[in-house]
Amino acid sequence: MSVGAWGTSSTTDGRKVGALALPATDQPTMARVVALVNRVRTLNLPGVLRIADLVSHQGKAWLVTASPASPSLATLAGRLTPAAAATIAADTGQTLRQLHAANIVHGALDSSTVIISAAGAAQLNEVGLAAALADRTVDPKEDITAWAALIKQLVPGNATLDTVAAASAAGLETALRVLAATATDVPGFGDRATLTALLTAAAPAVTAAAAAAPKVAEAPLSESTTLLPAPDQSAPAAPAAPAHPPAADPWGAHTPVSAPPQAAPPQAATTPATAPMPAIPATAPQPPQFAAAPQYSAPPAPGAPNAEATRLGQRQPPPQPAPELRFGKGVPSQPPSVPQWTPPAPPVKRRRGILKTLSAVFSAMLTLAVIVVVGIVLWDRFAPNPIVINSVGVADATAAPCSGLVDVVGVVKTNSAGGSFKYQWVKFDGKAAPQVLDPLEQSVEEGQAEVKVHLQWTFSGKGTAQPTATATLRIISPTVHEATGKVSYTCK
Repeated sequence: MSVGAWGTSSTTDGRKVGALALPATDQPTMARVVALVNRVRTLNLPGVLRIADLVSHQGKAWLVTASPASPSLATLAGRLTPAAAATIAADTGQTLRQLHAANIVHGALDSSTVIISAAGAAQLNEVGLAAALADRTVDPKEDITAWAALIKQLVPGNATLDTVAAASAAGLETALRVLAATATDVPGFGDRATLTALLTAAAPAVTAAAAAAPKVAEAPLSESTTLLPAPDQSAPAAPAAPAHPPAADPWGAHTPVSAPPQAAPPQAATTPATAPMPAIPATAPQPPQFAAAPQYSAPPAPGAPNAEATRLGQRQPPPQPAPELRFGKGVPSQPPSVPQWTPPAPPVKRRRGILKTLSAVFSAMLTLAVIVVVGIVLWDRFAPNPIVINSVGVADATAAPCSGLVDVVGVVKTNSAGGSFKYQWVKFDGKAAPQVLDPLEQSVEEGQAEVKVHLQWTFSGKGTAQPTATATLRIISPTVHEATGKVSYTCK
C-alpha cells in the first residue's frame, strides 16, 4: 500500500512531476530512505517510475518523480481485458526479478503502487519505501506472494492468471516461464495499444482521482535542498552520531550517504503552516569547474644561465655534483677469472616396482570410469526431451462407503516418444483453499502413448464430501496442460 497521497507539481519549464510528502521521521530513518532512493535511482530500471529527486523544504522531505504518479492500477479496476492483465503481469514480474537480482525488495506491492505510463507500460512505484520508513527487513518471497495476489485480482477467475499465480509457489522464475508459455495463446498479449486505449476510456475516472488528490503548491528553488549525493561527488559528511546508534540498514552494502540536514528554525508568522512543494529545475545541476593544473618548466641544461635564480620567490639553481673521490688501489682493469663448475652426476633411476605400476594403471582406469559415468548423467539430464503431451484427463472418482480412501486417476497421452514430464495435483474439498501438492516427475518409455498417474486422497469420519470437491492435474513441463475431475465420498 502507498505510504501517502501523491500530488503533482511543475518544473520551471512547465513539466508536470509527481510529489509525495514523506512522514516525519528521525535522523537514522531518513538516512535509510536517502540510501534506498539513491540506489533505486542509480539502478534506473525501465519498469520503475523514474525518481527525479529527494528534497527537503521547510523541514519536510519530498519524493519527486519525473512524471506524475498516475493513473495507478487501482484506477483501472474492473476495466482490464485478459490480454492487458497478462501484459501487466509480465511487466511487473520482470521488474521484480531485476530488483531482486540487485538485492532490492519492493515490500508494499499492490494496485496502488503500480502506475500505467502513457506508453502503455506498467511501472512500479515507491520501491522499498515503506520498509525503509518502518525499518523492516522484507524477504523477496513477500514480493512474490503479493505479485501473485495482484495478478489474480486483475481479471478474477481468469484461468491463465490463476495458473501463473499458482506456479509462483515454486518461485518467480517458474511463474514467468509459465506465463510466457500460456499468455502467447491470449489474443492481444503484449500489445501496448490495448492499455493505452483503456487509459483513454478510463480518462474520466483518472481525472476525478486527480482532482481528489492533494494539491501541491509551487515553491522557489532557493528554498529546497536535495538530500541525494551528487553523481560525481562523494556524499557530504554525516553530522554527529545520535545518542543511540542507528539500526542496521536492511538493504545490504551500498555507497554510504549522510543523514539529511536538520530542519530549519521556525519562520516568521507570515510563513504558511503547510510546506508547499518545491519546483524542480528543468536542467540537471552543472558539475563544478576546476582550475587548470599548474604548468612547470623544464630545468635548465647544466652550465646554462638560469634567469630565475635571481628572482625573489623562484627556485634556486640545481646543485652541482661534487668532484669524484677515489680510495685504495682502484678497480682492476681485468675481471677475475671464474672458477670452473663441474655439474653433479645425474641420479640413478630406480626401476618402478610392479605394485606401483599396477596402482597407476588402476587409478587411470578408475578416473576414466568416473568421467564416463559423469558424462552419462549429464547427457541424461541435459539431453533434449522429445516427448510431447497431446492431452490430459482426470476421471471422476467415487470412494466405497466409509472406505476412507479415494484413488483419483489422471491419464496423460503423449506422442509415444521417450522422455519425462513434470506434474502436480491440486486438491479442493469445496470448503478450504485449494491445496497445491509438490511437483513430481514421471518417466515415459519410448513407444508408450498413455501414462496414468494416481492421487491417493484420504477422507475420515462420517459425512458426505461436498459436491464441489475436485482434483486437478496440472502438467508443468515440457508444456502446460490442466484437467479436473470430481471426487465423491460418503459415510453414514
